[in-house]
Amino acid sequence: MGLLRRLKGVVVSVVPTSLIGRADELAGARAELAHPQTRLLTLTGPVGAGKSRLAAAVVHSLLAGTVQVWSADLAGAADPRSAIPAVVTEHPGDAGLLVLDNCDQLAGAGPQSLVAPVSELLAAHRGLTVLATSCEPLGLYGERRLVVGPLPVPAADARLPVAELARVPAVALFVDRARAAAPGFALRPDNRDDVAALCRELDGLPLALELAAGRIRVFPPRTLLARVRERLDVLAGRPGDTMSRHRTLRSALTAGWDRLDADEQAAVRRLSVFPGAFGLDAAQAVAGPVDRPADLLLESLLDRSALSPVPGTEPRFALLRTARRYAAERLAESGELAETYRRLAGWVRTADPEAPDRETAVAAVRWLLGDGDRAAAVAVLDRLPAVAEEPLVQEVLRACEAAGDLAAAAAAHRLAGRLAAARGETGGAVTSLRRSLALHRELGDGAGAARSLTQLGRVAARTGDTGRAAQALREAVELATADPATRALALGHLADALAADGDTTGAAQRAEEAVRLWTVLGDRRELARARALLAALAAARSDHPRALELAQTALRAQWELPDRAGLPATLEVFAELAATDCTGLHHQSAVLLGAAAALRDLTRTPPTPRERAAAARTTRRLSTALGPAALRSGTAQGRRADLAAVVGAALAARPAAAPPVTSPLTPREREVADLVARGLTNRQIARQLGIAEWTAVNHVRHIMRKLECPSRIHVARWMGRQD
Repeated sequence: MGLLRRLKGVVVSVVPTSLIGRADELAGARAELAHPQTRLLTLTGPVGAGKSRLAAAVVHSLLAGTVQVWSADLAGAADPRSAIPAVVTEHPGDAGLLVLDNCDQLAGAGPQSLVAPVSELLAAHRGLTVLATSCEPLGLYGERRLVVGPLPVPAADARLPVAELARVPAVALFVDRARAAAPGFALRPDNRDDVAALCRELDGLPLALELAAGRIRVFPPRTLLARVRERLDVLAGRPGDTMSRHRTLRSALTAGWDRLDADEQAAVRRLSVFPGAFGLDAAQAVAGPVDRPADLLLESLLDRSALSPVPGTEPRFALLRTARRYAAERLAESGELAETYRRLAGWVRTADPEAPDRETAVAAVRWLLGDGDRAAAVAVLDRLPAVAEEPLVQEVLRACEAAGDLAAAAAAHRLAGRLAAARGETGGAVTSLRRSLALHRELGDGAGAARSLTQLGRVAARTGDTGRAAQALREAVELATADPATRALALGHLADALAADGDTTGAAQRAEEAVRLWTVLGDRRELARARALLAALAAARSDHPRALELAQTALRAQWELPDRAGLPATLEVFAELAATDCTGLHHQSAVLLGAAAALRDLTRTPPTPRERAAAARTTRRLSTALGPAALRSGTAQGRRADLAAVVGAALAARPAAAPPVTSPLTPREREVADLVARGLTNRQIARQLGIAEWTAVNHVRHIMRKLECPSRIHVARWMGRQD
């Protein structure tokens, strides 16, 4: 473990460079060794993480004390017993620290072969503590572990000033070693981004950083970064570039690879198709046939430092970039590349839409394109709108059109239109969707045409053209008789458009049918959204018990899934119910409105015209009941509120007593409204009632304002519902 010299019977490590970025690990190791119950502490971590260097720093920190220290480098040792310094066995009564370095590099054996000799040693020497370094634990009972991972690297989205960047541990180590190799090297504004990217590309792995720094004599940071991305072999050093026994990164990675058994090697090379982190389900789907359950296999790979855990609420794992590239080479050599990517694409297509991260989904899409399965590539993007960014969609669209694949091109145009609509680019959305519709009709694909018409209807509805929206959506419903999912989706949007136009009865009929279809299809997400729409329609009809029942059923499902984009509309239904409740729930209604608004901002889910009108009605009621200042305070509180608490309170709500049914119209206004419903003009109404025409005009205006009706047709419909 470096240069050795004997001082008063003590073997110590002398290291000519300072320890960079390991203050916490050094303090942690010293604290563990100082604990009275620690007899064996193993520093574990991936190859090249600097475990031996940290052990040397621990020894150096103990030199000023009275602790006796012995060390043994076990790399290549055939017999671990003979490698232990004789001085330890010669003085069984002495207390001290025995450092066993490179325990995982014993010739022909793993670190488990040390179990017996170390156990015997600890039993015979009550005052002895062992500090070991290994990629995996030795496996002794009572063994304590300290994981030595890569050094922290600069965040990809943070462009730090030079002085601040220089303090990031990975950058600090690279710059320090680069200056040793090329004394004129310095971190400057013109190379800081390249140095930061290089440190990220090398995962902050100290061995890789030192080898890269040694090449700075020939390659400036930008060129070095490009070459590192091209091939691993550029990371080869000369004696003096690093204290590691490995002179190339490839030799270090090979040493780690060779210590894995056949199942572990198969799993790692297959998992290399994940560009980023992955969960247990994804690993199980992609790793394919192995003799061990996926969870036990991943646990073994974690123990052997072949995988790294990713912090988060759910178990997720990742390969270091350098290890992934090495494993990808092995995957290509194995002949399993196509089958492994086929499993990856299959998992992405069937997994929960929130499970695959962007990098993984993009990798699957690009492989599907290269494999000629363009329809599947579009289907993946269609399920994962958060991944379907404009350049990638256009890349898929060009591939479909270049291959003359009209069916896939039609689906890609529809996807492009949907994304343009989400960005608020109405003109571009309509152009893409009409192109998609024309291609589907050319192919005689009624179900595809229905999907395009559904999207066109949504775009028209969001621009306020409810008539055009209803026309497109009715046609979509008719064309989708053999495609229940598209039919259910079109019915839901048609119900929303009809409700915005004042036809709540027709809207409820369509929404009920959508609920029935989604129930049969078993789509919990869409079923919950359809129930939330039915709840809103029930609230508009003042059927509050029914509205509350439906809204709570929808909210419970959306919270469990989770469906964060569907939650705002459901919370707004609760806000409307609370605003019309006679038991003083106006402040709670304002909080619900604020929480819904915050969620809409977070998920980028704009309201439909019907939802916007309903929220506006609720806001007007609250402004009257609370006053503008209290309303602003309540909505601000909702924006800051814990979402779980807001949802919990909504799910705990109980039906309130129905308020007395009264007409908002005066007797004279009701007379005028009745004549409007019968189709009379303002002049005819004036003659019928014996009033001036201008008075009739004012009555009609007041009626429309009170009823929140945009036209005389809506007044007629309101009167029909009263009758």
